[in-house]
Amino acid sequence: MQRVSISRLTLAAGMTSMISPAFAADAGFITDATATLQARNYYFSRDFSDIVGPNQQSKAEEWGQGFILNFRSGYTPGTVGFGADAIGQLGIKLDSSRDRSGTGLLPVGSDGRAPDEY
Repeated sequence: MQRVSISRLTLAAGMTSMISPAFAADAGFITDATATLQARNYYFSRDFSDIVGPNQQSKAEEWGQGFILNFRSGYTPGTVGFGADAIGQLGIKLDSSRDRSGTGLLPVGSDGRAPDEY
């Protein structure tokens, strides 16, 4: 393992603190903000036709759509720059029923059904 001297660490920290305000002044809180939206579509089907018995579920089948919104702001100018990150998630049930739920893809409520949105 290589040892790093304290003077090198101090020099690196000092250079970082001198450079950071310059970058913070150029970056704007709103002008440098970015947002991305991802969409995922999942379908899960499982057949239980080999299980016999009166109360056995014959198949589990669900379909859902998910959205992830990721927002990152720029930084405020000044000695200490502040920014904000936010994430929003939404899941929508496209297909499911009480007799086909339980795949683990969608959450299940107390009534045995998947909610329309989660």
